[in-house]
Amino acid sequence: MKRMMFKAFGKKLFGANYERMPRGLLAALIVFLGLRAAGCEVRIAPVILYLMTSTFTAGVMWQALSSKDHAEMMQNMLMLPFEERDFVFAYVASLGVYTVLTKTAMLLAVVFAVGEWSVREIAGSACCAVNAILMAAAIDSIYHNMNIHIMNRKKHRISGWCVCCFWTAAVSGVILLMWDAPWFLILILVNSAVSIFVLQRADAYSLYAQGHQKEISQQADGRTVCERGRKLFCSMLPGKRTVLMEAKSGGCQSGRMGVRMGTAQCGSAVWRYLFRYLRAHKNYLVNTVILCGVACVLPSFLGTLESEGIFAQTIGFAVLSMNTPLCILLSCDPDLEQAVRVLPGQERIFCVSYGLFIVLWNGIADALYLCSWQIQLGGVTGLTVLSAAFFAVQSAVLSVLLEWFYPVRGWKIESDLWHHPRKYLVSAGMLLLAGIVAMQPMLIAVFVGLLGVEVTVLLEFAGKK
Repeated sequence: MKRMMFKAFGKKLFGANYERMPRGLLAALIVFLGLRAAGCEVRIAPVILYLMTSTFTAGVMWQALSSKDHAEMMQNMLMLPFEERDFVFAYVASLGVYTVLTKTAMLLAVVFAVGEWSVREIAGSACCAVNAILMAAAIDSIYHNMNIHIMNRKKHRISGWCVCCFWTAAVSGVILLMWDAPWFLILILVNSAVSIFVLQRADAYSLYAQGHQKEISQQADGRTVCERGRKLFCSMLPGKRTVLMEAKSGGCQSGRMGVRMGTAQCGSAVWRYLFRYLRAHKNYLVNTVILCGVACVLPSFLGTLESEGIFAQTIGFAVLSMNTPLCILLSCDPDLEQAVRVLPGQERIFCVSYGLFIVLWNGIADALYLCSWQIQLGGVTGLTVLSAAFFAVQSAVLSVLLEWFYPVRGWKIESDLWHHPRKYLVSAGMLLLAGIVAMQPMLIAVFVGLLGVEVTVLLEFAGKK
């Protein structure tokens, strides 16, 4: 029974013939051999290796457990008769194998290729990865079990959260303070055994709790987030007036007038939808807040390049343009993409509002970065501010174009999107522009002019559709 369940979950994650499994291992092997052949060497302390492996693996596993797509799949699986313990371990094992082979393996390939590691350190990193998977699944089951059974008991929920936080802090302390102790691996294995004990008592429905509770709350309101967005678009869409006017007048001139009259109103509807989407997806908002925190501390790391002039500042603008969640809204929500592409006139209405929305958050991050730079290092000039505005707008334009013409397809869980190589394309382009600006700072005025022409051409092209 357990084997059949594992195969069912595995085929959902790796494909019908498990084709993604060898593909992920082959990619990690290519990266390892390439870095080895290049002779790259970076000294990394074992404690950093253990902490990095644990944090990264636990984060990816938590994202996989919270995936809405898995909640929909589990809804069908839970309708069938099953053994609760077999179901829990099959589900956790399939997600764990997927996390290790597609995400953690790539991280370890890079780390192992740039340094020399002993057998004990390699074994320790492997144990940390397995422990992170089991512990993330155990804490997730505890959290959602509290939401199901003691939802109205605030005191019990707080105590449950305190236990989870204390457990996480204790394991982090063991990694930070006892990483070189002889019994370190034993402590990690003991903690893994504790996680297995918790999972043995876990309710299979607790693994489905997050998606299930969101579904219940949305059904109680009568509308899902995407349905609200589609209704909002349809109710305020000028294309709807176009159809009505064309039906009444038999022409399309009045339809175009309706489009022009309602564009501003539809733009505000898109903005409301985007802010509502952020409110409904807290992890997207948290990631954006973390990026703002990175903007505040980034000058401390780039201060060593201060002698390079404006290049050090523009590197920060390029790094801050990598706001993954906000730049994949269409890729991660097929329902939203379908609604947007079906409704007429959305090339201009949605894309312009979406681009300005990304510009807003890029501008906030860049403003925090410049303020922190001025406080710590000084030397922010008008040319720097102009560069910040250019990088914020240009990266937003490129992100929207990628999402509209080349959305990410074929992903299994949301972590595939968050770690997709495409997210580095815009930042790589911005780094290239940063290097060009560093060689000739006055070229930024030329780039701003070209950006204005680019935006004008895109708006005209979208308006003709």
